[in-house]
Amino acid sequence: MSYAVEKWDRLISSTLHPDNLPNFSANAETIQLFLDQSETDRDKVRKQLIRQAFSTSKEKAVEHFVQQHQGILIRLLDKIHHYRQVPELDGTIASLYEAIEGHLQEILGFIEHYFTKYFNLDERVPVSYLNISKEELCQQLPTCKQILGQRYDADKKLIGILCSYIQDFCSDGFMAYTYRDLIYHKELVQQLISLGTNGRTEHHYSALREVLIYLNFNSPLFIDYFTSQIHEELGSLPDNPSKIEHLAFHQKKIGQMQLKPGFSLHSEFPTVRETLLEVLDREIEYLTTIKVKVTAAPAQSVIELPDRTSVRETVTVPFRVPEIYLLNKSFIDAGGAPTETYKSLLEKVAPSLANKNQRGFSVESLQKASDKVNPEAKENVKRFLQRMIRNIDSYD
Repeated sequence: MSYAVEKWDRLISSTLHPDNLPNFSANAETIQLFLDQSETDRDKVRKQLIRQAFSTSKEKAVEHFVQQHQGILIRLLDKIHHYRQVPELDGTIASLYEAIEGHLQEILGFIEHYFTKYFNLDERVPVSYLNISKEELCQQLPTCKQILGQRYDADKKLIGILCSYIQDFCSDGFMAYTYRDLIYHKELVQQLISLGTNGRTEHHYSALREVLIYLNFNSPLFIDYFTSQIHEELGSLPDNPSKIEHLAFHQKKIGQMQLKPGFSLHSEFPTVRETLLEVLDREIEYLTTIKVKVTAAPAQSVIELPDRTSVRETVTVPFRVPEIYLLNKSFIDAGGAPTETYKSLLEKVAPSLANKNQRGFSVESLQKASDKVNPEAKENVKRFLQRMIRNIDSYD
């Protein structure tokens, strides 16, 4: 960490902490002194970033230096934002905080623009910048709704899912979001609005659905909507061979669709294309196992469903092993299955679970996962549960 950013940190974290404000008089001369110091620190940090970038050929060293400064600047921005929420804050001090916040944001923007290669997109967005970005997205939402409503009336339910999701993102004042999350939502809204102006040719799917697949909008609600539409189409087909052919057609079309590199609504979930193809594959597999037995009456036939217990089916989840452990453990400890122990619950569900890396789990592997639980796993599970709570709140 550079000496300049250390000085900046001391100025904000110690000298200008609200608890220390009574120790100095907020006269114009003192305020200007602090402003000058912050401006000096800002300029020195910028110079040291440039010097570090050109003084070493080691990519990892530059990346570490840039990301270390990025993390410190985000932390300091959040501190200043917290300071500005202090009740009955003196107007002069509030202006000082606002000016220093501008200095910090300027350097963070400098890093994002000129050191894009090293900028950590998985770092959380400062609260102040996130609030501004959310407000901008909220202002674009009515236009987005209007465009989608005029052009995609057949996808009315899907439009509702999309707009509710964007609204939840804009109004959520508690969740921490990363730069990757924010970039995704900005691109999503921009792409949706552009549907009203471009002359995009629609093929088998509406342009709206194609955009969502391209942006890897891997929301379970979108997956359910997409597959339910396909199931409705199957209802009008006369027999299983026709249904299998229709499903194979969808498989081919979806398999050929491109995804925007590095984009994902939920990075911990499989891609929307992978999930849709897996659902279609399971449906085809099921239909091909149905046996038609001709009875004694020539004009009659009996459809005999296959014994699904003969082949164990799995449920694909977006969780890694430590996260599966946490969900099951917390479920049991909260009294979710009063007649089960953690082990007995795992014996029933573990073999039927799958993720991107494994199909079916042993009880022993999940029991040992307690050693692998880390803050990241806990945070991923909490974020998932928070999404569940928001969904529950939205249900009529």
